[in-house]
Amino acid sequence: MNIDNQNPESLAFERLLFFSDAVFAIAITLLAIDIRLPESPHGAAVESRLSSLTPHVIAYVVSFFQVAQFWNAHHQLFRYVVRYDSALIWLNMLFLLLIAFLPVPTSVLGEMGLTSASVIFLASCLSLLGLAELTLWLHASRELLGEHVSKSTRQRTTIKIVIVTAVFALSIAIAPFSPLAAVLSWFLIWVGHAITDRRHRASTAEQ
Repeated sequence: MNIDNQNPESLAFERLLFFSDAVFAIAITLLAIDIRLPESPHGAAVESRLSSLTPHVIAYVVSFFQVAQFWNAHHQLFRYVVRYDSALIWLNMLFLLLIAFLPVPTSVLGEMGLTSASVIFLASCLSLLGLAELTLWLHASRELLGEHVSKSTRQRTTIKIVIVTAVFALSIAIAPFSPLAAVLSWFLIWVGHAITDRRHRASTAEQ
């Protein structure tokens, strides 16, 4: 269906985007739900009680930026979409299902700290999110994008999504040896995206 600001299909498309944003907002809010000051055991000092929150805060910050990254990617992706179909809607729902689940591995990471199991759990969920996003994008790329979307833009977007998925998958293999190194490896996403964007700008300037 074509998207037109004056027809019912346009309103339905806007509802899809509003619903998606709402899921992201709720998921980010739920990431912090387990950050509560524990009850004082036999008059324990406030400082020790606050220090016990450190793993939860770290887990929150780590997951917050991952959700923010996926929200930004989702926002950018739908800037290119000018038509939609039922498959796009359900692929988007699958993507949102995984977004809404992220508070669970985040809670596990907060409870267990940076252990191999907790990092693998979170990285596995993030890898699945990357695959869901890639599937969504590849479907949209077939015939749902606007004519203004160039071939190089399509390639750049695909590469950036593949980088996200590959880095999270790689971190699963790293986690058994060093959970911290696995989490730090996620910064490679920003490096990969920066290189991809630079190459895209260079190729565009040459044309």
